[in-house]
Amino acid sequence: MRPWPSLGYDRDRIAMHMLSVEAFRVAESELRRAVWLNPYEWHFKLHLAWCLFREKQYPEAKECVLCALEQRPGDKECMDVLCAIEEELKKERRP
Repeated sequence: MRPWPSLGYDRDRIAMHMLSVEAFRVAESELRRAVWLNPYEWHFKLHLAWCLFREKQYPEAKECVLCALEQRPGDKECMDVLCAIEEELKKERRP
């Protein structure tokens, strides 16, 4: 059974504001809660991936964006975030 469609949007809005003021830990907490409340909303997973990217948690960010892509295959926004993550992971692997 799918949760109520509007669940999690309040948390997502708060998190996006927190991201804009670089309060990443608060944003991450709110986004994790949004995903927990409504795992069917791919935007929440994408926003969590972006937050984790900003916190330099690239492997976990990649995992989140791949989850979003499972729900929304080929989405340009998801692909852009995935490319940015891949670039940072390549930089980390360089000696």
